[in-house]
Amino acid sequence: MKHCLLIASATALITTASLPLSLAAQAAPAAPAPAPAPEKKADAPKPAENKPTATPAPTPATPKPEEKKADPAKPAEKKPEPPKPAPAPATAEKKPDAPKPAPTPAPAEKKPEPPKPQPIFKDKNLEAAVRKQVFAKRENNEPIVAADVESVSFVQGKGMKISDLSGLEHCKALAQLELPNNEIKDLSAIKNLERLQFVDLQNNQISDITPIGTLKALQFLELTNNKVVDVTPLGNIPALTSVYLTNNQVKDASALFKLPKLSSLYLEGNQLTSINGIGTCKWLGMLNLKNNQVVDLAPLEPLMELRWLFIDGNKVTDLAPLHRMLKKDMDGPREFAPYLNLYLGGNPLSDPSKALMEEFKKMGLRVHDTVAK
Repeated sequence: MKHCLLIASATALITTASLPLSLAAQAAPAAPAPAPAPEKKADAPKPAENKPTATPAPTPATPKPEEKKADPAKPAEKKPEPPKPAPAPATAEKKPDAPKPAPTPAPAEKKPEPPKPQPIFKDKNLEAAVRKQVFAKRENNEPIVAADVESVSFVQGKGMKISDLSGLEHCKALAQLELPNNEIKDLSAIKNLERLQFVDLQNNQISDITPIGTLKALQFLELTNNKVVDVTPLGNIPALTSVYLTNNQVKDASALFKLPKLSSLYLEGNQLTSINGIGTCKWLGMLNLKNNQVVDLAPLEPLMELRWLFIDGNKVTDLAPLHRMLKKDMDGPREFAPYLNLYLGGNPLSDPSKALMEEFKKMGLRVHDTVAK
């Protein structure tokens, strides 16, 4: 009986010891289970001795076997993740065609810069004369251009050695031109200046006055001491009232006698032999024929507005025509004879004509029988 109790006790110990181990193994989920401890075999039962039966002693409490601490679980080795399957290729959408690059525009042609305004006066002396009227450039040396002279109405340049008038054609508003005592020959630059009313070009070297014939507004013309031969162009200027052609080379002045408004005419020192036709200049008050070769004064008889008559230094022999026109006025309105200044010196007067001179004085005429200076 004792042996049976020992065998049962041993079996219980073994069972009890193996139970915590089994629980501990379950507590470590990821760690590998430790190898089970070898079971302790029970000692072989000894043959029972024939001893007297005794009351069995109380069974001592079986001590609980110490729980064997499980080894700390080692961290599970991180297994390499299997490669994710490649996503199924999306159905290829048809991409819109890339826009074609715009054609490269041809480089814009560089427009030529507008030409810079050019100086208009070749003659620097003329430019200096005009500069006086260009207020913006009066005090500097900037070139005068066409825009500067559009409103210039007056140009004056006496004795400045001007020889070239080119550039004046841009002075569209020019009304008065005074360039005496210079070296001017060509007048073509002024031919289209329609506003010109006053021109003084005395003491130059002008022979051709054709360009002046287009100046329809011209009223005053001074060409004393030039080389003018033909005055025909001046017959086309009906506005002319005063013409000065002293000391030129005019032989025929008939074109001037057609000017309806002519009041002053200076033809001294030319080569005139006739003044036929002058009677149509009914407004003529000043007539200078000094130092020509005029013989006949009969064409003067209609001129009842004369106040000054220079015929000294000609070839007049007969004063009878002059006496007739004077007497006519004295017997009538007396508007002409009493106011006439008469220069007769230097003419080969006949004796009857010399006697008439005394009668002229009695009429109240201012008679000068010497050559006027």
